[in-house]
Amino acid sequence: MGEDALNHVVYSKDVVEFVTVANEYCLFIEQYSAEKRSDFLIHIQKFWSLLYLKATMLPAVEGGDQFAEKFVQEHDYWFLQNKISNFLGPHDNYTGYSDSEHYLLDEESQETLSENIMDVYQDLKDFVMSYQLGVEDAMEAALFECREHFQLYWGKNLLNGLRVLHILLYGNKDIDSEED
Repeated sequence: MGEDALNHVVYSKDVVEFVTVANEYCLFIEQYSAEKRSDFLIHIQKFWSLLYLKATMLPAVEGGDQFAEKFVQEHDYWFLQNKISNFLGPHDNYTGYSDSEHYLLDEESQETLSENIMDVYQDLKDFVMSYQLGVEDAMEAALFECREHFQLYWGKNLLNGLRVLHILLYGNKDIDSEED
């Protein structure tokens, strides 16, 4: 790899740090087998906080003509989402806010932490897999799409979800108890 290649935006410090955190999040979702809900949710809280910060630091890139490749299959998404939903049990559902530009007029909506977790996972897994290909054009397209999806979709989900995680983790309920 020449010096010009290393100066490419896809190798910038902020992007490499984001790739690292995104990869760790995806591995966590794929491999974690928790005994306690609180342990799982503490990890998610930390990842989401860090991902939000790192995503805000991503540089703007041109979309170009290339589309980012998709790697997460629907059956993989639903398998992991169901596993997480079953594990969280009654703590999975929460009241969120509809996705509206007019945030003061937002209507409440029913959401799930497991779907938020997986929506973030899906975008990040596709992003990380594009980086593993090592093709700069594909990496740049994936960076563009991931940054755009953060701004339009999953950044808001992180914030809604973090509010719920805060209530669950620091509230008066024993979320690890089987009796909910």
